[in-house]
Amino acid sequence: GREYTSGGIALLLDLGGDDAYWGEAIAQGVGYWFALGLLIDADGNDFYHARHYSQGCAFHFAVGGLLDNGGNDAYLGSVTCQGSGYDYSAGVLVDYGGDDLYRSDHLSSGSGGVTGMGVLVDLSGSDHYLTGRPGSLSLGGGQFQERRGFGCIGVFLDLGGGDRYAFAPAANQALWTRPEDGVGLDTDSAPSPFTRRMTVPGWPQPPASASLQPQPGDTAQPAAAPEQEVQAALDLLANPYGPAEKRAAAAELIKKYPDLAEPRLIRFLLAEPFYLSFQAAYEAIPKVGVPMIPSLVQVYRTGDAEDRMRALNMLGRIDDPRSVETVLAGLPVLPMKPDKRAVDIPYAAMNPFASLDRFCRDRGQSLRRIHQLSPDQLACRAVHAELGEITLGNLLAEWVIHDLSHIRQLVVAAAPAFLPATGPWRSAYPHLELRPPA
Repeated sequence: GREYTSGGIALLLDLGGDDAYWGEAIAQGVGYWFALGLLIDADGNDFYHARHYSQGCAFHFAVGGLLDNGGNDAYLGSVTCQGSGYDYSAGVLVDYGGDDLYRSDHLSSGSGGVTGMGVLVDLSGSDHYLTGRPGSLSLGGGQFQERRGFGCIGVFLDLGGGDRYAFAPAANQALWTRPEDGVGLDTDSAPSPFTRRMTVPGWPQPPASASLQPQPGDTAQPAAAPEQEVQAALDLLANPYGPAEKRAAAAELIKKYPDLAEPRLIRFLLAEPFYLSFQAAYEAIPKVGVPMIPSLVQVYRTGDAEDRMRALNMLGRIDDPRSVETVLAGLPVLPMKPDKRAVDIPYAAMNPFASLDRFCRDRGQSLRRIHQLSPDQLACRAVHAELGEITLGNLLAEWVIHDLSHIRQLVVAAAPAFLPATGPWRSAYPHLELRPPA
C-alpha cells in the first residue's frame, strides 16, 4: 500500500540534442505521494507526448516539475499536465525560450485541482496554445472543493513573443481570470520571475591520464543491435523539429530492416492523435516501400474508417503498382471526415512553407501513380460507404474538382482586397464579391 511506498526523488537530466519523450501517465517530471519528480532538458528542439499526470505535474502531497532550457518545443498532453497540481501538491512547467506548441484538454497548462497549485511559465518566443477550452480549467484555472473549504491556485504566465491562443478569453497581450482562484497573463512588459536563464554544466571530463582508447586485453564494445538502431531512428523521426539531414538518414536506415520496421511503423501510423503519424510513419513507410503493402492492405480490410483512410493514404505514397490493389480490387471506399481532421491536426501551428513543400512532393508522387493507370483500371468499380458504386475514374475526377473548389476559395478570399480599387470595373466581377457592394 501507499503507506509503505511513499516518498522518493527522481531526476531525468538531458544536456542537449533534439529529443522525443513519450509516455502515458506519471511521466516527464511528475511527483506522486510525498515524492519529488523533475525533468530538466538543457537544450534542443524537443517533443513531449503523454496523456495525463505528466509534464510538470504532481498529485497527492507531492511536487513535480519540467524545466526546458530552450528550443522550439512541442508539449502534447490531455489531462492534468503541463504545470498542474492536484490534492495538496504543486506542479510547475517552465520553458525558457523558443517558439513552442502546447496542446492539452483539461486541468492543465497552469492549473490547480482539489487544493493543488499548478504553474506554467513561458519566458519568451512566439508560442501557440491549443488549450483552454471553456470549462476546461486550463491556462490559469483553479478548482474549488466545498468539502475541503477552500480552492486551488492556477497560474499561467507568458512573458514574451507574439503568441496565439485557440480559445477566449486567453489572448496575446492580455490578462484574464478564471473562476475559483485562476489567473492568466500574456505580456511583454512584466519582469521575469527568474533572474537569468538556467545553466546546466556538462558532464565532468575524465582526467588526462584516464585513456578512453582500447587497451591491450580489452574486449571490443558490441555494435548496436538492429532493433536498437531501428527504434532510435523511429524516435528521431517522431520529433517534428529534428534536422532534415538526420531525419533523411534515419529513414534510410529503417529501409535496411523492413521486417523490424514494419510492425513499429504500423503502430506509428495508427497512433493518436492523428498528426503524430505525419512524423515517423509518413516519412518512413514510403522508404520501406513494397514490404509494407501486405500490412497496409490488412489494415485497410479490417480497420475502422479512420484507420482505413490512413492505410489508403500510405498505399498511395508507395511507388509500386501493387499498392493500389485495395481500390482496384473493389474494396469499400470510406468517406473522409474533414471536420475531424481539422480538429486533430494543428494546422495553424504548422510552418506554411514546410506544408507547401510536403504538398508538392506528395502531389508529384500522386501524378506519377496516375500516369501508370490504364483505361481499364480507371473503369474499376468500388462501393463508397455513403455514395454507393463509384469508379476509380470518378474518384480521380472528384479530386480535381475538390482542388478547384479550394482554388476558388482562395480567389474569392483574396479578391476583396483589390475590388474597391477597380472603380468602374468592379461591376464586371460580381462572382468575386463576398457580399454585394453597398
